[in-house]
Amino acid sequence: LRMLAHLVFGAGLLCIATTVHPRRDGSSKRKMTMLCVVTFSASVALLSANAWLSNQRVNQGAMWRSAHDVKQALPQADLRSLSGTLVLKPSDSVAMNLDLEVVAPPGDPSATMLFTLNPGISVTALAVNGIGSNWTHTNGLLELALPEAADPGAIVHISLQAAGEPDEAFGYLDTHDNRLEREFIDSQIAILGTKPSLFDDRYIGMTPGAHWLPSTGTATPISDPQTHPQDYFMLDLEVQVPEGWLVAGPGRRHAQETDGEMDSYRFRPSSPVPNVGLLASRFVRR
Repeated sequence: LRMLAHLVFGAGLLCIATTVHPRRDGSSKRKMTMLCVVTFSASVALLSANAWLSNQRVNQGAMWRSAHDVKQALPQADLRSLSGTLVLKPSDSVAMNLDLEVVAPPGDPSATMLFTLNPGISVTALAVNGIGSNWTHTNGLLELALPEAADPGAIVHISLQAAGEPDEAFGYLDTHDNRLEREFIDSQIAILGTKPSLFDDRYIGMTPGAHWLPSTGTATPISDPQTHPQDYFMLDLEVQVPEGWLVAGPGRRHAQETDGEMDSYRFRPSSPVPNVGLLASRFVRR
């Protein structure tokens, strides 16, 4: 949008040059003046729209961070294992069918459990210990109601189905340096990139901090070992991608048999992992 605004603005400058130095073939100076006004008005409107969208992104990030800060003191469950299938359709959607084994937090019996899940992904079905459960998913916080309160240390099995296009702006909410909130003169670091994750038709870069897989607790803080230590869990994840794509993830990549339309890889590291990142594209392996 900003580049289009600059293009229109450049056209307006050409109109001004044409008006100030008109051709001598009887062209209408009035028409050229009107064209100048229209092009400059259009460029101002586009730049204003771009500024408004940028402010909305800043406000949205602040809203996410505030929602997670409010609930960061709630007891955090312990994710013991995560398994299932992930289907990646570039520039379209992520579909997941997951099974989670969770240990209830210490303290009083838990009637709810809190997870972080990218707000662009919508939960379609959720069951706890084989029983359908109610849930809410707002601002990247997935809160599910347990059919019955879980005693401290009890094992809870959660089945989750979800799909959607991950919000590329969500992630790393407690970063100390938000480039969108800095003054223009100090924000040139944004040249290095402004999105926590990428999900387009040529490249998928799902970073751990984007929470495209559900993680226990809130997304803030993520770097305090005393209050929010890293949650290590066993992983067994099958990832399906378009034919010809390669996937990089935790541990070795094991190719699976497919029907020819999608390529499938399995990631099953022998050691627990604290988070999961996936990179997928038409990589060339050497």
